[in-house]
Amino acid sequence: MKSIFIKCKIDKVIVKIFFVLFLTFPLSVIGERIKKDEKLVLKGNEILNKGKYLRAIKLYSKAISINSQNLNAYIKRGYARILLKEYIKAVDDNNYVISLNDSFPEAYNNRAICKSYLNDIEGAIKDYNKAIFLSPNSSLYYLNRGICYDENIGDYLRAIEDYNITLQLDSLNYEAINNKGNCLLKMGDYQNAILLLSKSIELKPNFGLAYNNRGYCRLILGEYTLAILDFEYAEKYFPTYVYIYNNKANCYFKMNRLKEACINWNKAISMGYKYQPEWKQLYNIEDPATLIENYCK
Repeated sequence: MKSIFIKCKIDKVIVKIFFVLFLTFPLSVIGERIKKDEKLVLKGNEILNKGKYLRAIKLYSKAISINSQNLNAYIKRGYARILLKEYIKAVDDNNYVISLNDSFPEAYNNRAICKSYLNDIEGAIKDYNKAIFLSPNSSLYYLNRGICYDENIGDYLRAIEDYNITLQLDSLNYEAINNKGNCLLKMGDYQNAILLLSKSIELKPNFGLAYNNRGYCRLILGEYTLAILDFEYAEKYFPTYVYIYNNKANCYFKMNRLKEACINWNKAISMGYKYQPEWKQLYNIEDPATLIENYCK
């Protein structure tokens, strides 16, 4: 969002008239305007938590139209736009906040999230660094920077460092524990990954992603019955996560249960599973389309 500044000379008489009008303008009306925009933000937050992102954005925008200095409204609108994957618009909202207050850590954090999705990874890390500098005791910013190192850069050791700091600040952060376990998984340390993923599940028993990750470790270790059990729980708690079905299919294939394997490979593909060639080396996973062609006649 660009700011436009127009320089002009103002007659002293106009200044005096404005000053008189300001003094005589009812302060109660000014207070009502402030209260109204804050109420709209609170209502927007309530609607946002119900998953009604577009409606929440309308409420935040209305609050901004009443009080253009309400930075919280811009922050919340930007966050709602992230949830709608409107990353450029979300960047604009956070840019505006930073232009008015460059010490607002949440704006840097949220802009960093957008930049990571827009593939500006260097810019994302810089923004996370700034958020951490401004708020060094916020576990969220370390967690998010760790995710960026982990998923966008593949620097698992630096990611683990950030997850460790997250846990120093918030020892019960099940996401940090899961993510650290997932880093160990990618590094081939499956036994220790299982320990962390199990701890994450203890803290959040319906954490479908952790069940899937632990199931994958057990699949690699040949613990097929336990792996299938984990994939069943993952499907129960996170049924839209397409990778569960491909992992479960691979497990059935290892157990020589070809019918169940074919059912789950097909389900994964029908739900939008997109195979990436690098997964062969990283996860030892084959393309399910090829497996279906070879084994599911």
